[in-house]
Amino acid sequence: MPDLSFSSDALRTAAQYVDEAATCTKVTPPTGDPCSSVYAQRISGPINNLNEAETAIQDELKAMHSDMLETLQSFEQMENAIVGSFSTVTGGMTQMMTKTKLYALDLRSFSATIEQLGEQLRANQEKLDDIAHAKETIASGMQGQSAQAMIAKLDALEQKINDHITSIQETQAAITTYRTNKQQLQREVIDYVDSVELDGFAVSNVWIIRPSDPMLGLISPLYIGGKFIAARIMEIRLNALVETFERYDLQAALHSGSDVKPYTTSGGFSTIEPDRTIEWDNSFPHGSKAGQDTPEDHYNWWKWKGILDVGARGVLDIQDAADFYEHFRDNSGTPKTFNYGRAYLEDAGVRNRVNARLNDSLQAANEAVAAGMTKTTLYSPATSEGPYPVTQNWSKTIGGHTNYTTTNVEVSGDTVTATVTVYARDKWNFDRYKQDKHSGTPDEVNGRFEELGWAKSFDTSGSITKTYTWKVGEQPPTLPTNTTENKYERDIKVGKL
Repeated sequence: MPDLSFSSDALRTAAQYVDEAATCTKVTPPTGDPCSSVYAQRISGPINNLNEAETAIQDELKAMHSDMLETLQSFEQMENAIVGSFSTVTGGMTQMMTKTKLYALDLRSFSATIEQLGEQLRANQEKLDDIAHAKETIASGMQGQSAQAMIAKLDALEQKINDHITSIQETQAAITTYRTNKQQLQREVIDYVDSVELDGFAVSNVWIIRPSDPMLGLISPLYIGGKFIAARIMEIRLNALVETFERYDLQAALHSGSDVKPYTTSGGFSTIEPDRTIEWDNSFPHGSKAGQDTPEDHYNWWKWKGILDVGARGVLDIQDAADFYEHFRDNSGTPKTFNYGRAYLEDAGVRNRVNARLNDSLQAANEAVAAGMTKTTLYSPATSEGPYPVTQNWSKTIGGHTNYTTTNVEVSGDTVTATVTVYARDKWNFDRYKQDKHSGTPDEVNGRFEELGWAKSFDTSGSITKTYTWKVGEQPPTLPTNTTENKYERDIKVGKL
């Protein structure tokens, strides 16, 4: 005999409470629009997880209800709830974010999802009420181990529902934050476009800024160049705002408490990391002339092997440049890093370039602090501007390259600390119609080796990190951008190196 003493009415009433709690409130993920479809796709995962948890809780409640009725009527079969498939969001940002798309931002589907999450939250709170009534009924009308086991199961379900409610609240808060921030980012772009147009400039549908026709018709030709330069400066800021608006979808939080507050400085630095993809030129496609080698090609190949070993490594002693040229000749094409910190110490061109990036980053950090931020990370726009390396070693190792920075900013008391990492990236290759600035050797000479499939260009990178402090309300340090000190190099021409 089972160890159970109960009132059948009490068990039937408790089962009714559990049955009333066994509901399933589903939430439809937002579909988004061309401006918000990426975040809509990302948030659909957490929403589907909530729906799965909702279904699991419903299944447990139904199983509990079935157990109660089986105890009361052994012939009754357990009820099962089969939940339909979850909706998914398709699409993404596969096309450029145009002015037309950004101005037409439509977040109504997110508002609908927020409302559905509210309904799901209320439904689960009602489940807790029903379970509480069921537990009270069992405790007052039943006794024994079986009654205790039922209460224990209800306690476990109660905890699971409480955890589920927390997840619902976090997801609802995350979507609400996304909606608010996305609208604010749109507003910042529109306000900036309005200010640019009020100043007499025109903004195209793909965010190109130029002096408007009325402006060009009014000003002296002497000032036209200056207006185009001003347009370019404003365009950098506008592009940063647009990219922040677009890429926020990829970095917006899916749960509350982990969101990054979108912010863009006047210089285009943003708390949202930009796309760091760089498209490199490719003047001499690898293997495009494979099998077309001539005796002269073989002669040149070994000639340049001698220049590498004797000239670069021996006479000139430019070891970094020699290492990178040798890597080009090994035909692997694998990425290679350079010591940007040592380049900073040995080459005035690199040093002045890095110092300019550091100065921009420190000013951006100070602007963020003045805006009320006490702990944040700022990402700079990418730029290829700046002095070229002046020493043979580093001009042949790094050459012209792309920079961007990451700045970690923190305020403690009255002190600002900014840790800036300056990244350098390039493609070590040869460019048609260019030549080595020291020897005058045309790039076509070595580019030919890559076309034949004998050598292969490769991605290069390096970085340098520096930390600076200053007092809140004061200006950050300014680094010199006109230094002249270089590591001594032999000024000797070797062949056509």
